[in-house]
Amino acid sequence: MIDIPWVPVHSSPPTEGLPWFVKGDCETPSSTRQSCNDGRAENANDNCEVVMAPANVRPVVDMWFVSATMGLIDGECASDALASRLGWQSEIPLDVLVRQLCEMGRLHQNLSSPSSLAQSIAGIVPQLYIRISKWLEKSVEGEDEVKEREQMLKELSQSPCVWIGNGFATPNIVAFSGSIDLSPYLHVLPADMVAFHSTLRVFGVRDTFTAAEYLHFLSALWKEHRDGEIPLDSKRLSAAVFALQQLAEPGSDHVSEQQQVAESVIYGPDENCYLTPLSDLVYND
Repeated sequence: MIDIPWVPVHSSPPTEGLPWFVKGDCETPSSTRQSCNDGRAENANDNCEVVMAPANVRPVVDMWFVSATMGLIDGECASDALASRLGWQSEIPLDVLVRQLCEMGRLHQNLSSPSSLAQSIAGIVPQLYIRISKWLEKSVEGEDEVKEREQMLKELSQSPCVWIGNGFATPNIVAFSGSIDLSPYLHVLPADMVAFHSTLRVFGVRDTFTAAEYLHFLSALWKEHRDGEIPLDSKRLSAAVFALQQLAEPGSDHVSEQQQVAESVIYGPDENCYLTPLSDLVYND
């Protein structure tokens, strides 16, 4: 009964901004299949009842945690006992939560703020972090479980899963602290997300930016300004100078990355505020 498709599910997202996937493990009941496929209505398939197995669905109340990988029940289950037996009250698996967060990040990397959608997601993300954190606190045993956990963490490290207040960013361009605005290329974690320090560290968020991130920032800034053909405004000029200062600062964590810095093309502003490879500049003393 748990693995047989019979539960009606939503065929489209019930709310704006919800991650959604094409549900392959579903069927159209035979009683409606003919009317869905007769081609008389342009959007006939959109109005068809779709069913899925109980093992692959969750109540609509869980939609922000499962919609990227599971179906949403179209209706309510009045029996708590039945819902429990069908697994709809059990803890949502870690892989489902991880995929939900990753898909939400890909869908909403940049949001207009303030907006009702941004406010909704800002309230959902902490709940996702809490649920994922609880799973990560549990030890795993067995080679297969360890590999599965490592794969999920790898997916998180490469996905825009860190909430930065008006969208999502990948962990490698986010730090817990920073003294200047380097967005949209580097981001400092918002104060209200610091409570998830241990969880976000597992994702790959750093305490501070390293030489690699500052090199990435200068290179991206150079490309943004048409390979150095457009001068920097005052804000970008200050940011570029700050990044260069961090790369040159002695006694910092960047010293261990001096070889990477030495082998990279580093861009700096010339006297007219055009970003230029440092190898083409001379110091004006």
